[in-house]
Amino acid sequence: MTKHEVLDLIDRFAAGTCSAFEWDDFISIRQSDSTMESIRLFAARLPDMFPPTSGNMYCGKGALEKLREYINSL
Repeated sequence: MTKHEVLDLIDRFAAGTCSAFEWDDFISIRQSDSTMESIRLFAARLPDMFPPTSGNMYCGKGALEKLREYINSL
């Protein structure tokens, strides 16, 4: 995925408009670009760092803010 595609996916994930399949594909499929791969790995760890508070959530409060901070630091 390109940087634009990853950022778009994250925006849609935050808005609740991307499908669970899209997000699962993103966190499951290795990215050839090392920066996009680091974002993917960080996103995949979000549930461990910010446990969901209900069964239908991917991650808990503060996770998306931390993901955006991580992206901005790259």
